[in-house]
Amino acid sequence: MACPKCETEIVVPSPIQASTAGTKAIKKGPPPATDKQKAYATQLGIEYPDDIDIRAMSQLIDEAQLRQEDERYERLDELQKKESDVREQLRAEILSECDEEDARLSVATKEQMLDELDERDIGAILITLDYGELTDLEDLSGVKLAISNTDNLEADDVKAVLTWLGMAMLRR
Repeated sequence: MACPKCETEIVVPSPIQASTAGTKAIKKGPPPATDKQKAYATQLGIEYPDDIDIRAMSQLIDEAQLRQEDERYERLDELQKKESDVREQLRAEILSECDEEDARLSVATKEQMLDELDERDIGAILITLDYGELTDLEDLSGVKLAISNTDNLEADDVKAVLTWLGMAMLRR
């Protein structure tokens, strides 16, 4: 190429020649892992090379944390299953005890239940309904309820208890 003023030939190196001629290109990569990362990785039980970079260390830490979280959820699932098994076993024991103590309860009519409670001198109000009529527990309108009580409760006592219950429910 010629100089536009003096027309002397000038050799202009190509970009590749220029980069290799004087200064070598510096290959840049991610910086090395921080001391804080290395300490945390060691705490997590991660083995890593001394010259690990910050990105690779972050990835190792993320993977270790995910493994720990998965293991934690597995342990929680096992504990919940054990809890459920214990509850079922306890429920079965309670039901068998109830059945052994009073096998008549599972087949008793409402009159028999009220008579037994009355004999034990326990005042009781029994509200029964036809389960087939029940469609929504929030709205009992249209469902026929039957209210029975033990003989040791007077009609005014039953009304007072039911009124109090209704008022208590409204306050909720």
